Amino acid sequence: MPDAIHPKTPPDLKEIQEACRPGASSELRKSILERLRDTEPVDESVAGARDFLEAHHSDFDALRRFLNGPSSRQTKRNQRRIAASLAAAAGLLLLLGLGQRYAMETRHRIMGERLFVENGLPVFASLEGDRDFHDMISAYRMGDVAEGIRLLQLLESRRVSPNDTLAYFGGWLHYLDRDYGEATARFSSAAADTLSSFRDKARLMEAASLCLGKSRNESRTLLKGLERDPEYPLRNEAKGILSDQRLW
Repeated sequence: MPDAIHPKTPPDLKEIQEACRPGASSELRKSILERLRDTEPVDESVAGARDFLEAHHSDFDALRRFLNGPSSRQTKRNQRRIAASLAAAAGLLLLLGLGQRYAMETRHRIMGERLFVENGLPVFASLEGDRDFHDMISAYRMGDVAEGIRLLQLLESRRVSPNDTLAYFGGWLHYLDRDYGEATARFSSAAADTLSSFRDKARLMEAASLCLGKSRNESRTLLKGLERDPEYPLRNEAKGILSDQRLW
């Protein structure tokens, strides 16, 4: 069985449908939920089913009813059953697509309530006198994410060695753009620089980006480490993120 051999692989749609069947064992349903929680599905229909279950308190029966449409005592003809199934599937994908977007924005907002406020560097700041850096920081402070990312890419194209300031504010720009994977990579780079003045904030932002990017186990591990560190100045923020069940 895939679950026994590859416990970290997501279930396929057939396995989820099997768990939706009336009388499916609680062990099977628990296994499916664990795999959906611990992995990131590639198949959009599987991701949609996962989001439906998250929104409906892991109710497989509700998912079955949604997929099958209204119940009836009369036996449906094959053609009508197929048409209803296709309509339900199309409706599910549309609904879950909208729901997933709403859920992402909601979690982003909740995370913002738990994070510190990053005002950026003073507007006169520069990177070795580079006007583009000044303009990038200004774009960040003004909330012009697209212009900030354009200037960030321009600055990085001219640099040979990594720079912790660019990595940190580049992380913020991509975070605000909801590109959590790119944000994670940049915050991780800034956090790895032990001499950087942005290191402490970058470590927390790396964890936040991992959480919103659905790498929740990695995020929990990082946050727990920050929370246990008596010298870490943002321990309260790390603790607040960990304790807020709306994010997990």
